[in-house]
Amino acid sequence: MNKKILFIALLMPFALSFQVKAADYGHLGIVGDATFYGWPDAKGIAMVKSPSNTKIFTYIGPLKQGSFKFHTEDDIDWNIGDWIVPTTASQAISNTGHIITQNWFPEADNTWRITATEDEGIYKIIINVETMAISFEKLNYYPNLYLVGSATPGGWPVENATSMTVDPGNAAIFTWTGNLVKDGAGDGEFKIATNLTFNQKYEWIHPMTDEQDLGLTEAQFLLNGGVDPKWHINAATEGLYTITVNLSGATPTVAIIRNGALPLNFISFSAQQEKASRQVTLNWETVNEVNTQSFEVEKNTDGASFETIASVPAKNRAGVNSYSFIDKEAVVGVAYYRLKQLDEDGKYTYSKTISVDNKKQLKLSVYPNPATDYLRLNYTVSLASEAELNIVNIKGEKVVSEKIAAGVSLSDKQIDVLSIPVGYYIITVKDGEKELYAPFIKK
Repeated sequence: MNKKILFIALLMPFALSFQVKAADYGHLGIVGDATFYGWPDAKGIAMVKSPSNTKIFTYIGPLKQGSFKFHTEDDIDWNIGDWIVPTTASQAISNTGHIITQNWFPEADNTWRITATEDEGIYKIIINVETMAISFEKLNYYPNLYLVGSATPGGWPVENATSMTVDPGNAAIFTWTGNLVKDGAGDGEFKIATNLTFNQKYEWIHPMTDEQDLGLTEAQFLLNGGVDPKWHINAATEGLYTITVNLSGATPTVAIIRNGALPLNFISFSAQQEKASRQVTLNWETVNEVNTQSFEVEKNTDGASFETIASVPAKNRAGVNSYSFIDKEAVVGVAYYRLKQLDEDGKYTYSKTISVDNKKQLKLSVYPNPATDYLRLNYTVSLASEAELNIVNIKGEKVVSEKIAAGVSLSDKQIDVLSIPVGYYIITVKDGEKELYAPFIKK
């Protein structure tokens, strides 16, 4: 063989390991002992994909002395997918030079490294997989904080999280003013997110103990998915609050100050479907309307976002006030509704979220709803034949499926939903000619 050809043939495998290219990656994970996760497997900590640009991934969290690199597959196998690594071994975090390689090449052992104690802290890492641009930025504090929970306006879905406002003169201080409410007959709960994800490897701010006295300011950072103490709001404590978070100390402090009673209380909010026309009539009652301007009716049909479909002027009178609105554009399928109550001073609060299934009349009910780790069915009629039970997400995909023998009663049957993602679902039971439906929310 020609020596020149032989040299090129031998060089080609090494050239393949030095790629810097745009790629359509759907996942990026930061892997290494500079993170909380360490090196147990290749999954690492999943970076958060931007909802507005799916090519941009962000990690905001602590980095300590150690090393790290990036994996492009949500898999524990080190040999699956590409790795984004620095161009040299033990490369300083100030140098973003990088290559894309595979695990069997020696360059895959290259890592970025944090060597000094003073370089430890909160970092914001952004990777654009379209341009393959990488940026590392050390921050003094988390740049964003969000209230999440059934006591807050947005509830448990992280996409509806309530943003806190950073003090323009002090990046360590975040504040929010609004209504905190109980959850139906039970307590409302909340905690504070640093990132818009329930990934178990990101930090949240929690009270020191569950149901901690609202007058105490002590708080702690905990990784999501472990011990989960939350602040609680009950019938005696719900009202208008100002929450202030201070990140300047070794541990965060959270001051929760009640400013007064709720300016408005939703007594009821319900929906009635008309079978023939599929129109949906929404009815609600309020009490304690003070400086209330209007109610915006919001609707969600895709499980991702709400849109305003109507604005109803407030009566703004003392005592109980009743309202009604007809949605003439009801869709075939499940629709979710909520009310946004606007005050004359620009402040607002949300009602609870309710749902209507325009496919069939619901004869099956489930509880608790929202559910966290399990769901119980309430259907007292025994099954006439072998039935199929499915849990379907908003995309129509089955996430749980099982067979149920004929003659079995579904009354109080328990279903494990701990492992399914947070979101809106429909549980279906097909019993011969009948098909039963019930929506629920996984939080």
